[in-house]
Amino acid sequence: MKVLIQRAKEYKEARKAQPCRMLEEPPDNGLLVPELVEVAHQVYRARQSVLFGLSKLLQVVHVQRCR
Repeated sequence: MKVLIQRAKEYKEARKAQPCRMLEEPPDNGLLVPELVEVAHQVYRARQSVLFGLSKLLQVVHVQRCR
């Protein structure tokens, strides 16, 4: 039991040190979650919309900054 607890602690510490892990082999279709592809496209379009709106807003509203 102590060996299992020690392994679990080591695994937990290793996960903290490097939270992202690489896949050994990618899926055949190249997509990790096919259902999220459309969501990713929506997020990208929303980001473009926000940046466009922000640039238009900054042309109208004067922004001052300080050091």
